[in-house]
Amino acid sequence: TAWIALASVDGLGEHLVPRLAAAFGGAVQVLAAARLLDAARFGTRLRLAAETGLRQDTIEGVRTAGRDPEAVGRRLRELG
Repeated sequence: TAWIALASVDGLGEHLVPRLAAAFGGAVQVLAAARLLDAARFGTRLRLAAETGLRQDTIEGVRTAGRDPEAVGRRLRELG
């Protein structure tokens, strides 16, 4: 579920999701940090882990996924 939530964030791709997961200790930990850290601290950690520039809306997308990691799964189930 955490991998799906991260992969659904616009601006993250097949190279960044594994890089972020490795830097944070897993996809679940990326989402936990997004939920638990303040916005500025999380943004800094995410940019450092990505080793590249990230748009602010991408960082906000990860924070949104952290608040509700099940959202994508629910939407997929609704669509059948």
